[in-house]
Amino acid sequence: MSFSIQFVNDPRPTSEFCDGPAEWGIITIEDFREGVILPTGYWTPARYREQWLSAAKRILEGQDATAFLVGVTGSWKSMKFCFSWVVYSIGDSLVVQNIMLQPRRFGRRADLLSPWSAILPHTSIATERENRGLKISEWTTQRSSIEQFAKGLSEAVP
Repeated sequence: MSFSIQFVNDPRPTSEFCDGPAEWGIITIEDFREGVILPTGYWTPARYREQWLSAAKRILEGQDATAFLVGVTGSWKSMKFCFSWVVYSIGDSLVVQNIMLQPRRFGRRADLLSPWSAILPHTSIATERENRGLKISEWTTQRSSIEQFAKGLSEAVP
């Protein structure tokens, strides 16, 4: 069982989604593994790790049934979208979905200090007009995987 998001030491990425400084990262959810681009113009790698730790603690301590792990950040007012991961606590399992938030859809309901405020209840089928009826990609992991992830972050975050 495994879950992690980490920065990797690779050459600086370029992307149509990020016009400023960025670093490569990798997200691992059990046997799924994917590279991600993490912009560092608004948040430093240390700030990302702090937010990921806070989100992991929220779900592990039962403060909420959802946790929000920020992936792409910028000024919420000027951001066009934000790719991130939502972790839903469902029974004994944790379900992870990669989502794209569009700030214009959430208005004042969300900000990067409390991003979970924009998260809708878990569903496996998209309800948005453009994607209605399509299955949402999701992965299942165990609580112990998030606990190990949080433990590793606790050791890295001062």
